[in-house]
Order: sequence, then structure tokens, then C-alpha cells
Amino acid sequence: MGIQFNDNDYVLQAERAVQDNVSIHYEALRYRLPYALCYHQWWIDEMVALASVLESGSRILDDGCGTGYFIARLAGAQVIGLDLSGGMLQQARKRGSCLIQGDSQHLPLPDAQFDLVIARSLLHHLPDPIRGLAEIRRVLKPGGRVVASDTNRSLINALPRMLAYRSEHFSEGHQNLDRREYLSWFKHHFKLEQVRYFGYLAYPFGFPDMMGALRAVPFPALLVKGLIQVDNVLSRVPGLRTQSWGIMVVGSRQ
Repeated sequence: MGIQFNDNDYVLQAERAVQDNVSIHYEALRYRLPYALCYHQWWIDEMVALASVLESGSRILDDGCGTGYFIARLAGAQVIGLDLSGGMLQQARKRGSCLIQGDSQHLPLPDAQFDLVIARSLLHHLPDPIRGLAEIRRVLKPGGRVVASDTNRSLINALPRMLAYRSEHFSEGHQNLDRREYLSWFKHHFKLEQVRYFGYLAYPFGFPDMMGALRAVPFPALLVKGLIQVDNVLSRVPGLRTQSWGIMVVGSRQ
């Protein structure tokens, strides 16, 4: 009998192959085009702010670190970057020296090691997101925090995500997570401290590899800055706020 789609190892291998393939031009698209960089800088700044003040020397795990762009924003801390993709880690070496290749569902790390775990756009890549959260809890010290952001299945992104799934960035196991399930997973493993919805009009500009048509928009970097301000307003509108592209969550291990 052949390998089934829902086989964890098969999905993981497919994800690794996809990420290795896109790693070659990932940086050039996501972090070098001015309008895309503008959005990702804002996104990372928001997550750093949610992490609150950490003491110098705090131990941080960037779980699913990709090319290590977040690592560069955590100067003064002891940061370990982990990713499934060897191609992504090869790109990350310019930003961090303590890098590990591994599966976020089975972290090759001891218990209770970290003050903070960052999980930016990680869980929707995992065959078993619940297992990924359990592992984050395991490696956090008591009182340690996780700051995560991920996809949010909503009306605003249903059609664009359907079209984007045709791009080379998506493996078969790529998921568009439901916020209700996502929050229930977090509540099971952590004390939930904060939930934020983000990404309405500006979000697609952060992904020119998947939304290539946006490159034709005139003055995109200036437009993105304005749209981020509009998005900040939309995120406070009852009924509309949950219809976002993404969700950010802060939790702590008790």
C-alpha cells in the first residue's frame, strides 16, 4: 500500500522540499523589495513588542526561523534558530551562528530551556500543530512565554489563498488555520495573555512571491505604510477585526 497523504513523515518531507526550493530566492522577494520589507519589519516589530522587555542574556528559541530575519532583531539575547529546511538555515547563517536543523514537532532540545519562544508563521506548516505547541511548552521554562503569529481563515482571504496555493511556496500539507481551533490549542497548553488580529489591506504586499500582481501597483512602499495605519483601525472594529489574514497570540507556561 502506498504512502497516504495524511502520513506525517510524507507531509514533512514534502514541506522540507518546498522550503529548500524557495530558500534560494526567498530573501530577495520577502526582505529586499522595499514594500515587502516594510510590511515584514512592521510585523516583526509588533511581535517583539508583544514579547515585552526581556533581560539581557535571556534564552530565546526562534522556532521555524527560516532565513533568520527575526534573529537579527533580538540582539543581546541568546538566540537559537531552528528550522526544518537546510536551505533556509544556509541563508540564516549570515544572521546567527547557533542554528539547528530539526522538526518542530520533535524539538531536539532539553526541557525547560527558554525564556521565550518565537513561532512566526510556523504552525500552519506542521502536519500536527498541536504537537508543535506541546513541544514549545516542553522547552519553555516555567513562566516562560510564547509569542506566535499565524494564518487566520477568514472571508477576506478565502479566494486569494486558494489562488496562492498554486504557487511553489505551498506544500500539500500547508494549512489555513481556523482561529477558534488555534485559540483552543493555545488555551490547552498555555495561559492565554493576549490575542491580536492583524493584516487586512496591507498584508498581501508582504508576499510578492505569491501575490506577484501587486508589483505593478505604483509607489507600493508608500502605499503599504498607509495601509498599515488603516489596518490598525480595522483591527479594532467589532465584527470585522476577526476577518483578518493573521492572528498573533501571547501565552505563558504555568
